[in-house]
Amino acid sequence: MLLLREGKGIIALFSSNPQIEKTLTAEVVAENMKVPLYTITTGDLGSNAIEVDFGLTSALDSVARSNAILLIDVCDVFLEAP
Repeated sequence: MLLLREGKGIIALFSSNPQIEKTLTAEVVAENMKVPLYTITTGDLGSNAIEVDFGLTSALDSVARSNAILLIDVCDVFLEAP
């Protein structure tokens, strides 16, 4: 797990085997903090750089307004080498 402090938020990157419940961890954290969990997948973000940039900006704006946690499920496709 990687935690980075950015402004007033925290960015966490969970990486492990598929059997480990990373999504469940995000759900538990959101429930414990009593904030909404906003979940998107890489497919929701688009397939090219412009779409991904717009999708991420839109998602981050939404969670900032609602004080929510953003879960980008299956984001490992962005971390793979071409």
